Amino acid sequence: MNSQSSFKIVSLKSLLDDPDLKEEAIKNTLSHFSCLDNDVNDFLRNKAILFEKMGMARTYLILDSRNLIAYFSIAIKPLTIDSESWNQMSKNLRHKFSPLGYRDHYNEYNIPAILIGQLGKDQYLGKSIAGKELASIALNQVKAVWELSGGSVVYLEAKDIPFLLKFYTDIGFTRVSLNHNTQIYKSSNGLQLYVMKLDKI
Repeated sequence: MNSQSSFKIVSLKSLLDDPDLKEEAIKNTLSHFSCLDNDVNDFLRNKAILFEKMGMARTYLILDSRNLIAYFSIAIKPLTIDSESWNQMSKNLRHKFSPLGYRDHYNEYNIPAILIGQLGKDQYLGKSIAGKELASIALNQVKAVWELSGGSVVYLEAKDIPFLLKFYTDIGFTRVSLNHNTQIYKSSNGLQLYVMKLDKI
Protein backbone atom coordinates (compact mmCIF):
# COMPACT_ATOMS: atom_id res chain seq x y z
CA MET A 1 0.00 0.00 0.00
CA ASN A 2 1.28 3.44 -0.88
CA SER A 3 1.47 6.12 1.77
CA GLN A 4 -0.84 9.09 1.46
CA SER A 5 2.19 11.24 0.61
CA SER A 6 2.41 9.31 -2.68
CA PHE A 7 -0.77 11.04 -3.82
CA LYS A 8 -1.79 14.62 -4.32
CA ILE A 9 -5.15 15.68 -2.88
CA VAL A 10 -6.65 18.63 -4.76
CA SER A 11 -9.95 20.33 -4.05
CA LEU A 12 -12.16 20.86 -7.04
CA LYS A 13 -12.85 24.36 -5.75
CA SER A 14 -9.16 25.28 -6.00
CA LEU A 15 -9.15 24.24 -9.65
CA LEU A 16 -12.30 26.22 -10.42
CA ASP A 17 -10.80 29.27 -8.67
CA ASP A 18 -7.57 29.05 -10.65
CA PRO A 19 -7.65 31.81 -13.31
CA ASP A 20 -5.22 29.84 -15.47
CA LEU A 21 -7.56 26.86 -15.77
CA LYS A 22 -10.59 26.80 -18.03
CA GLU A 23 -13.72 25.11 -16.74
CA GLU A 24 -14.04 23.06 -19.93
CA ALA A 25 -10.58 21.59 -19.35
CA ILE A 26 -11.59 20.62 -15.80
CA LYS A 27 -14.81 19.05 -17.08
CA ASN A 28 -12.83 17.09 -19.63
CA THR A 29 -10.58 15.65 -16.93
CA LEU A 30 -13.55 14.68 -14.78
CA SER A 31 -15.34 13.10 -17.73
CA HIS A 32 -12.65 10.44 -18.10
CA PHE A 33 -13.16 9.09 -14.57
CA SER A 34 -14.63 5.59 -14.63
CA CYS A 35 -15.53 3.35 -11.71
CA LEU A 36 -17.94 0.43 -11.38
CA ASP A 37 -20.72 2.55 -9.84
CA ASN A 38 -22.56 4.65 -12.40
CA ASP A 39 -23.93 6.98 -9.71
CA VAL A 40 -20.39 7.83 -8.60
CA ASN A 41 -19.40 8.45 -12.21
CA ASP A 42 -22.46 10.61 -12.86
CA PHE A 43 -21.85 12.82 -9.85
CA LEU A 44 -18.28 13.64 -10.80
CA ARG A 45 -18.99 14.12 -14.48
CA ASN A 46 -22.27 16.03 -14.27
CA LYS A 47 -22.92 17.38 -10.76
CA ALA A 48 -19.69 18.02 -8.86
CA ILE A 49 -18.95 21.41 -10.43
CA LEU A 50 -22.53 22.59 -9.95
CA PHE A 51 -22.51 21.47 -6.31
CA GLU A 52 -19.25 23.38 -5.80
CA LYS A 53 -20.70 26.57 -7.23
CA MET A 54 -23.85 26.22 -5.12
CA GLY A 55 -21.88 25.44 -1.97
CA MET A 56 -23.72 22.14 -1.53
CA ALA A 57 -20.66 19.89 -1.35
CA ARG A 58 -16.89 19.90 -1.62
CA THR A 59 -15.20 17.43 -3.92
CA TYR A 60 -11.60 16.33 -3.54
CA LEU A 61 -9.60 14.73 -6.33
CA ILE A 62 -6.79 12.27 -5.64
CA LEU A 63 -4.04 12.29 -8.23
CA ASP A 64 -0.93 10.26 -8.77
CA SER A 65 1.92 11.71 -10.82
CA ARG A 66 -0.20 11.74 -13.98
CA ASN A 67 -3.82 10.74 -13.47
CA LEU A 68 -7.03 11.25 -11.53
CA ILE A 69 -7.21 7.96 -9.65
CA ALA A 70 -9.96 8.55 -7.07
CA TYR A 71 -12.20 11.16 -5.49
CA PHE A 72 -14.60 11.80 -2.67
CA SER A 73 -17.15 14.47 -1.81
CA ILE A 74 -18.32 15.69 1.57
CA ALA A 75 -21.06 18.01 2.76
CA ILE A 76 -22.34 19.39 6.04
CA LYS A 77 -25.81 17.87 6.09
CA PRO A 78 -27.90 16.80 9.10
CA LEU A 79 -28.79 13.14 9.39
CA THR A 80 -32.58 13.04 9.54
CA ILE A 81 -34.46 9.95 10.70
CA ASP A 82 -38.23 9.84 10.36
CA SER A 83 -40.29 9.19 13.49
CA GLU A 84 -41.48 5.74 12.37
CA SER A 85 -37.94 4.50 11.78
CA TRP A 86 -36.76 6.10 15.02
CA ASN A 87 -39.39 4.19 16.98
CA GLN A 88 -38.36 0.93 15.29
CA MET A 89 -34.71 1.27 16.25
CA SER A 90 -33.39 -0.70 19.19
CA LYS A 91 -33.33 1.01 22.56
CA ASN A 92 -29.55 0.70 22.52
CA LEU A 93 -29.26 2.56 19.22
CA ARG A 94 -31.72 5.24 20.29
CA HIS A 95 -29.75 5.61 23.50
CA LYS A 96 -26.59 6.22 21.48
CA PHE A 97 -28.24 8.70 19.11
CA SER A 98 -30.41 10.63 21.58
CA PRO A 99 -27.67 12.84 23.09
CA LEU A 100 -26.41 13.71 19.61
CA GLY A 101 -29.45 15.39 18.09
CA TYR A 102 -32.97 16.70 18.54
CA ARG A 103 -36.57 16.21 17.42
CA ASP A 104 -38.01 18.85 15.10
CA HIS A 105 -41.63 19.99 14.74
CA TYR A 106 -42.24 17.16 12.23
CA ASN A 107 -41.21 14.71 14.99
CA GLU A 108 -38.19 13.70 12.94
CA TYR A 109 -34.87 13.17 14.66
CA ASN A 110 -32.04 15.38 13.40
CA ILE A 111 -28.37 14.82 14.15
CA PRO A 112 -25.74 17.44 13.17
CA ALA A 113 -23.56 15.55 10.72
CA ILE A 114 -21.11 15.43 7.87
CA LEU A 115 -22.06 13.38 4.83
CA ILE A 116 -19.61 11.49 2.66
CA GLY A 117 -21.69 11.80 -0.46
CA GLN A 118 -19.36 10.04 -2.89
CA LEU A 119 -16.33 7.80 -2.56
CA GLY A 120 -14.80 6.00 -5.50
CA LYS A 121 -11.67 5.10 -7.38
CA ASP A 122 -11.05 4.68 -11.09
CA GLN A 123 -11.39 1.04 -12.10
CA TYR A 124 -8.43 1.31 -14.49
CA LEU A 125 -6.17 3.97 -12.99
CA GLY A 126 -6.95 3.58 -9.29
CA LYS A 127 -5.17 0.30 -8.61
CA SER A 128 -2.36 2.13 -6.83
CA ILE A 129 -4.68 3.19 -4.00
CA ALA A 130 -6.48 0.72 -1.76
CA GLY A 131 -10.10 1.30 -0.82
CA LYS A 132 -9.27 1.60 2.87
CA GLU A 133 -6.57 4.14 2.08
CA LEU A 134 -9.05 6.22 0.09
CA ALA A 135 -11.51 6.02 2.99
CA SER A 136 -8.78 7.08 5.42
CA ILE A 137 -8.00 10.15 3.33
CA ALA A 138 -11.69 11.05 3.17
CA LEU A 139 -12.14 10.58 6.93
CA ASN A 140 -9.11 12.75 7.65
CA GLN A 141 -10.74 15.51 5.63
CA VAL A 142 -14.03 14.95 7.45
CA LYS A 143 -12.18 15.28 10.75
CA ALA A 144 -10.67 18.59 9.65
CA VAL A 145 -14.15 19.88 8.72
CA TRP A 146 -15.56 18.66 12.05
CA GLU A 147 -12.90 20.52 14.01
CA LEU A 148 -13.85 23.74 12.22
CA SER A 149 -17.62 23.41 12.02
CA GLY A 150 -18.80 20.87 14.59
CA GLY A 151 -21.16 17.94 14.21
CA SER A 152 -21.89 14.64 15.91
CA VAL A 153 -21.60 11.91 13.29
CA VAL A 154 -20.30 11.20 9.82
CA TYR A 155 -22.57 9.12 7.63
CA LEU A 156 -22.88 7.71 4.15
CA GLU A 157 -25.39 5.77 2.13
CA ALA A 158 -24.54 2.61 0.21
CA LYS A 159 -26.14 -0.03 -1.95
CA ASP A 160 -27.07 -3.44 -0.56
CA ILE A 161 -23.86 -5.23 -1.54
CA PRO A 162 -22.15 -7.66 0.90
CA PHE A 163 -18.69 -6.33 0.02
CA LEU A 164 -19.73 -2.81 1.01
CA LEU A 165 -21.13 -4.01 4.33
CA LYS A 166 -17.80 -5.63 5.19
CA PHE A 167 -15.78 -2.70 3.87
CA TYR A 168 -17.60 0.00 5.82
CA THR A 169 -17.94 -1.95 9.05
CA ASP A 170 -14.24 -2.86 8.88
CA ILE A 171 -13.32 0.83 8.89
CA GLY A 172 -15.55 1.68 11.82
CA PHE A 173 -19.03 2.44 10.48
CA THR A 174 -22.20 0.89 11.88
CA ARG A 175 -25.03 -0.08 9.56
CA VAL A 176 -28.34 1.16 10.95
CA SER A 177 -30.98 -1.53 11.40
CA LEU A 178 -34.52 -1.68 12.77
CA ASN A 179 -36.76 -4.09 14.67
CA HIS A 180 -34.02 -5.85 16.64
CA ASN A 181 -31.77 -6.14 13.58
CA THR A 182 -34.41 -7.96 11.51
CA GLN A 183 -34.82 -5.07 9.07
CA ILE A 184 -32.23 -2.83 7.46
CA TYR A 185 -32.93 0.90 7.55
CA LYS A 186 -33.33 2.37 4.07
CA SER A 187 -32.92 6.04 3.26
CA SER A 188 -35.32 7.97 1.03
CA ASN A 189 -32.99 6.95 -1.82
CA GLY A 190 -33.50 3.28 -1.01
CA LEU A 191 -29.91 2.96 0.23
CA GLN A 192 -28.50 1.55 3.44
CA LEU A 193 -27.26 3.94 6.09
CA TYR A 194 -23.84 3.74 7.75
CA VAL A 195 -22.92 5.96 10.70
CA MET A 196 -19.82 6.70 12.78
CA LYS A 197 -19.40 9.12 15.67
CA LEU A 198 -17.01 11.88 14.66
CA ASP A 199 -14.94 11.51 17.80
CA LYS A 200 -14.13 7.94 16.72
CA ILE A 201 -12.22 9.01 13.59
